[in-house]
Amino acid sequence: MNLGLQGRHALVTGGSKGIGVGIVRALAAEGVSVTFCGRNTEDGARTERELKAENLNVRFIVGDVENNAGIDALAASASAIQPVEILVNNVGNPSNTDGVLRKWLEVPTIDWEKTFYKNVISAQRLCDLLVPAMCNRHWGRVINISSSAGIQPGDEVPPDYSVAKAALNAMTMTLARALASTGVTVNTVTPGPILTEGQRGWIILLASERGWPGEFADWERRFIKEDMHLTVDRLGCPKDIGRAVAFLAAADADFITGANFRIDGGQTRSAI
Repeated sequence: MNLGLQGRHALVTGGSKGIGVGIVRALAAEGVSVTFCGRNTEDGARTERELKAENLNVRFIVGDVENNAGIDALAASASAIQPVEILVNNVGNPSNTDGVLRKWLEVPTIDWEKTFYKNVISAQRLCDLLVPAMCNRHWGRVINISSSAGIQPGDEVPPDYSVAKAALNAMTMTLARALASTGVTVNTVTPGPILTEGQRGWIILLASERGWPGEFADWERRFIKEDMHLTVDRLGCPKDIGRAVAFLAAADADFITGANFRIDGGQTRSAI
């Protein structure tokens, strides 16, 4: 897209799988030097190899953003490579990753705390560590990856996750205002249903439980119509989110801040 980002340096958290890979690829395709992190060394190394094979300037570093020490180490490692000018806070999912959906009163307090830390505090702490230098350089981009669950919570989404993503949306607005006239913009990208490996597995499970006939393409269409109620005829893909992030990082996007870009196929019914 020729967005004027050549030579910039980005840090993308959770960049080794799913949406994260789409973001890393889109930024690197615009000439950005991209550092991405993840906790799984094998996944990260594989993604790095695949993207480097596409002649993209990327590097993987092991990073755990679920505790203060891990975040501090990640920020220091990324900054030592090159000053971070674009921060993409992509890490975020519920604390309960076993696939069992729990109702509000079934989620223990400790899991609320873990989910909030992973989705909100990790982003806040990275901003505290990296944004001051952006302000000193009078240029920077912070892009938070949220979820449609933060705007339109549903019974099929863990309540702690929906609440945390809503808080992340509010954090975007408050930080954007705090950074007025600094040259640093802060925005949110809100994905709807994106066809990652996890989403594919969920659709296959639903098809099995409900006895849907046919193949995956048939199940996807039913999932879109019966569960997601989209206004387009496909699920999203990681590159959809990556392109939105790259656009918000662009030099010409400096008039956009405090915004929430919903990339959700029309899933969200709210007007705001």
